[in-house]
Amino acid sequence: MSRLIQNKKITSVLFSRFRKIPENAYYDYYYFYEYYFDQISQLDYEEYIEIKLNFIEALFNLDKYNILYKQIDLFVAELLNGQDFNDRQRFIYNQILIFKAEALKNENKYKASLKIYIELYKINPEVKTYRKKVFLMVLQEEQLFHKNNYRYIIGLLLLTLFLTAVSMVVLVPVNSKFEDLILYIRNGLFIISILGFMGLQLNHYQKTINRIKSMVIN
Repeated sequence: MSRLIQNKKITSVLFSRFRKIPENAYYDYYYFYEYYFDQISQLDYEEYIEIKLNFIEALFNLDKYNILYKQIDLFVAELLNGQDFNDRQRFIYNQILIFKAEALKNENKYKASLKIYIELYKINPEVKTYRKKVFLMVLQEEQLFHKNNYRYIIGLLLLTLFLTAVSMVVLVPVNSKFEDLILYIRNGLFIISILGFMGLQLNHYQKTINRIKSMVIN
């Protein structure tokens, strides 16, 4: 009996010590968890998951991604198999998945990152942040896939600038006979490039919406 009380006292003191660590002191959180791991594992469940969340946040901010992925996978299993999945635990579950998704994105693993955000959107359809994140990531994918089309539009815009320079520097001082023709061509190319850009954006927007609908359904 006295041993249980003594252990409880130790863990309470340990959590109080944890609470005194300054915010954003990621190295302190990291070494605190590593050093006191055995005692932390004996804490009350709610105290344990709070410390574990801060440890994972520290791993993310210290760019220790290999350790981060392993710890998140273990923590997800602990949360899903642990006590009642209350609102606080759900928040922690979402937060650690965000850390994983952002770490994957930082390592240019966009598809894996997008997959996580899709799952977050599925289980939290009311959260606009996840919906916006998924939309922007899918839209960016569409734009990168059709990047050659944007090169053509940029080329047309550069051509309009070239024609403007020709009309101002060459034709006006020397021979204005073809000035109006050059201006018509320039204006036409400019309008085509603007309409082309707007058309591409609308096309990508619609494809993005359709892809997200398909992802969410599947």
